[in-house]
Order: sequence, then C-alpha cells, then structure tokens
Amino acid sequence: NFTTRLCESQQEFDAWYEIHIKRAREIGTSPLDRRLVERIWRSRESGRGFLQVVLCDGRIVAGCLFALHKNVCDVFAISMDSDHAVNSPIYLCIKAALLEMSRRGVLVMNWQSLPRRGDGVYKFKRQWNSEERTYFFMTKLIWDEAVVLDLGKDGIRREYPEHFVVPFGVFDQNSISGSFAKGA
Repeated sequence: NFTTRLCESQQEFDAWYEIHIKRAREIGTSPLDRRLVERIWRSRESGRGFLQVVLCDGRIVAGCLFALHKNVCDVFAISMDSDHAVNSPIYLCIKAALLEMSRRGVLVMNWQSLPRRGDGVYKFKRQWNSEERTYFFMTKLIWDEAVVLDLGKDGIRREYPEHFVVPFGVFDQNSISGSFAKGA
C-alpha cells in the first residue's frame, strides 16, 4: 500500500535522509551533506524547495528533494530504499512531484546533467519525455586561476566540500578563462 505526500516533519526528513545514506553506500558514492539537504528541505517554508516522499504502509521508502527558483525546479537528490526497488517507488515519487510542480507553475524541471548516455538513469529520465537542452554555469573566479588548476579535481573536493567552485571540465582543458561547461 503505497502513498505519497510532501515531507513536512523533521521525523520524516530524518527517515528519508537515512535512506539517502544507505543508498549512497550501496552504489559506492558519498551521501550529500546533511546540512545542505536539510537547508533545501527547510526552504519549503518560503516556497523554494520541497521533498516529495513515498510511504509503504506508513513508512518512508523513497523521496526526491527539489530546489525551486521562479519557474524552474531542479532535482537535487533522489533516494530509494533498495528493499523496495522491486515496486519502483521512484516512479510514484516523480509522478507526484510533477503534479506538485504543475500546481506551483513550474515550466522546467531540470534533471541535471548526466555524462553517460544509455545507462539506466539516462533511460529513466528519457521515458518521462525529457528533452536534452544546453545550459551554462556562470561563475566569477575571485583568485588567480592557477590556484584552482593546481588544486585539481581532488583538491577542490577536499578543500571546498559541498561547494561549486568551477565546472570540472575546466581541468580537462587546463584553463578557466573564457571556458564554459555545458550539459543536459
């Protein structure tokens, strides 16, 4: 018996975040910083974010965290308890979230970029009739670009965790000035 709703309580947020940690470990990645995702969830009070959750018999089994700006909604995190994967609760979560976005007047849902074409995540996005579009990251560098390039990807991750500094593509071209990163 699956249901969906917006997450409104700290207890529900905590339950979803535990699922997020579990799933990150299962797929070999680091979970997102709790302070960051909790701030996005708390921004629901000002209409700038929401966490759509799926419950099975009253227990949270999946959730999608979204950040909003004007008429654009960015997918920030999607997490599901793998014990319920056979029932595909993320489908229900995305469907409910799309309806919520429609109620809020959202015109664009940004799934975020994905470098691999043809894998399961890419196919999941495509089956929702998603379109790839070019987008750009704009950033202002406040120190000499050599400092950033010398740090490299690993140094940036270590020195500035949970921060956007520059698109990682700049390390492939070994230049920041006049560069841009695009994705879909």
